[in-house]
Amino acid sequence: MSKPGTMQLGLMVKAPETAIAIYVAIARERNAEVAPEDIVVQDAQDRWVVFQVLGGGQGDWMDMERGGGRLELTIMKRDGAVVAAHYSR
Repeated sequence: MSKPGTMQLGLMVKAPETAIAIYVAIARERNAEVAPEDIVVQDAQDRWVVFQVLGGGQGDWMDMERGGGRLELTIMKRDGAVVAAHYSR
């Protein structure tokens, strides 16, 4: 949280749901398939790592290993900046 009398805004992306919304917007802009039930968000202290597993939800890691590349984003909590983006297997 910001201190009174400062220009700092505090964390812009506090909740994993906000990171998912950013991920979905970027994925759709790139015409990527988006299955909200298959999106995984990992809390990496000062950033979120967001990606999709292939058809099975957050516990089905085998599908992620078998499938083709899916968009993965690293989003900073402080300002919402996407600091890494790649397709992962």
